[in-house]
Amino acid sequence: MVPDMKYQNSRENLLKKESRNTKYFHSRANYRRRRNHIDSLKDDMGPWHSNRQEIEQLLNIHFSSITTSSNPQRDEEILSLISPFINEEDNARLKKYQTWRKSKNIVFQIKPWVAPGPDGFQAGFYQLCWNIVVSVLLNGSSCQPFTPTKGLRQGDPISPYLFILCMEGFSRMLCKAESTKKIQGIKPRKYNPSINHLLFVDDCLLFCKGKDQEIRNLLNIINKFSAASEQVYNFNKSSVFFKKHMQPQRAHHITNLLQMKTMGLNEKYLGLPLFLGKNKRESFKPIEEKVQSRLSTWQGKIIDQAGRSTQVQSVLGTMANYQMGFFKMPKHVIEFIDRIQKRYWWRADNKKGMSPISWDSVCKPKRLGGMGFKNTVKFNDAILAKMDWRMITAENSLCARILKDKYFHNKEPLCDEITTQGSWIWKSIYKGLQIDKKYYVWSIGDGAKIKIWKHNWIANITHTHLTNASQHYGDNDTVQILIKKEPKQWDIQSINQKSSHTESRKIQEIRIPTNARDTINWILTINDTFTVKFTYKDLIQEVNGDNISSEAQKLWLKICIIMSIRNFCTKHNILGGENNHTSRHHARITKKKWEKPPQNWLKLNFDATFDKHSKTCGIGLILRDCAGKFLEAMVKVTTSRYAEQGEGLALLEAVE
Repeated sequence: MVPDMKYQNSRENLLKKESRNTKYFHSRANYRRRRNHIDSLKDDMGPWHSNRQEIEQLLNIHFSSITTSSNPQRDEEILSLISPFINEEDNARLKKYQTWRKSKNIVFQIKPWVAPGPDGFQAGFYQLCWNIVVSVLLNGSSCQPFTPTKGLRQGDPISPYLFILCMEGFSRMLCKAESTKKIQGIKPRKYNPSINHLLFVDDCLLFCKGKDQEIRNLLNIINKFSAASEQVYNFNKSSVFFKKHMQPQRAHHITNLLQMKTMGLNEKYLGLPLFLGKNKRESFKPIEEKVQSRLSTWQGKIIDQAGRSTQVQSVLGTMANYQMGFFKMPKHVIEFIDRIQKRYWWRADNKKGMSPISWDSVCKPKRLGGMGFKNTVKFNDAILAKMDWRMITAENSLCARILKDKYFHNKEPLCDEITTQGSWIWKSIYKGLQIDKKYYVWSIGDGAKIKIWKHNWIANITHTHLTNASQHYGDNDTVQILIKKEPKQWDIQSINQKSSHTESRKIQEIRIPTNARDTINWILTINDTFTVKFTYKDLIQEVNGDNISSEAQKLWLKICIIMSIRNFCTKHNILGGENNHTSRHHARITKKKWEKPPQNWLKLNFDATFDKHSKTCGIGLILRDCAGKFLEAMVKVTTSRYAEQGEGLALLEAVE
């Protein structure tokens, strides 16, 4: 009986989890496991060792050596470059040492298996492993333990913060060296700040002139920082890149001086090509190879089409996301990715064949009859728009300042004509910028940044549809001239002179905050922040339209309602058989009646309606006394970007 029940449970788990995007599904789909068993190990001298005792000894020697402190000396010169940000009292509290026994008592007072900490581990893990010392696992079993004497290792949750603190000292040393003319950074353009280093995760890019003295100064800084922090630079993994017209003899001399290799034009960083040549196919070929190689690890023939849908959506459709965030992918790369997905989804391999339905139809949203797979072109555009939005909203960042000086100096990217000529990355940025122009709107603060005739700042009216009055007034006039200072409100006379009746009415409906600055918002989201999800959804709607029959729409609505009810009932255990002994909640729907206010009080009720197509908001207020007698009411029609804003406007009217 018991084996039959276990077999039945296993079949139920298979049916439930077979095609879902879970760890179980991916472990079943990937039949080729990486080989992680250590049979032999080579030491520093060259000989191979296959005996477990010898391998264990080599591992212990290696890991104990890299975790043993060399007791570096405190370098006051480096520390003096960093200004303190906390007072002496707070510093003394931070430096106060907790005793071993007190720390243990605190840890063991925490409930063991509740919510995990920032490192992902629950308190029970530390309670069980409190007395365990460090040891290396060899093929699943522990080696001889050893005690580390040097700081944090990679993987520790505090390690990234410690690394940032250390590299801050290195950054200050480089900046001081440039200020004292020991090294000289580069300037992409005349008005750009000088750049002598860039830090990315745990990698560093250093810039200097090709003079021998500067190179020696740079090496001295690196060696001094390494001695103070025990951060050792791996010159074997480092490389040097030269400007275009550097003479080969000079380049060879510098590489010998630095003990580094020359960086090739096909060099990549985090999967992205650092240099793009004319042959885009060669530059993006690794992406195609990466997608192609993934198919070799899948058992597509034994996975049903629902399971292959999960693989296409969660794996194949996302493998190029990182590259898409920086480059407008070439047409041949897009076609290759779509072709791989199409063939695998229809035939579970990469062979040619007939497809019953076009891939564009398959990629349509589910409510329009498709499978909801990603449209690679539009998703690429949506991610590029995110990069541009970051450039616009973080205009003081180093990246934004460099791009502005090179491509749109003294111009505004959202309203002025800017060049399309430049690198492939800039052309990609320009593509995303056209999307940002469609979906941004300025929120009025003081009106100092918003240009009347160039920016989008009126609901449902873009700057291109404004009355062409800029020829009679200043082309760079700001909204600030339309606002009176005391009291802070719209200057109706000035607005009527510069705009049509419809525009004037819409402008007067915009509320002016008492004390705020102009902010730029994304119109597709409720909280005004950019999201790839809503941007992609709108771009897809432009391609496919919203041509869905009322019958189909009702069907999808019924399905969504049924699934929502089912999920709610499952979560709260509302539904169950007679043998289900767990507690069940009974759902009841009650209609709440209007309640009278206390004696000698008045009650004001308010509500708002919202039409998403016209962005029109209707506000209603009704005032009654403690006997329920009607006293006064008000109805107002205004504009709102979303329903929640309409509710807020209704609340504001009620308070006023």
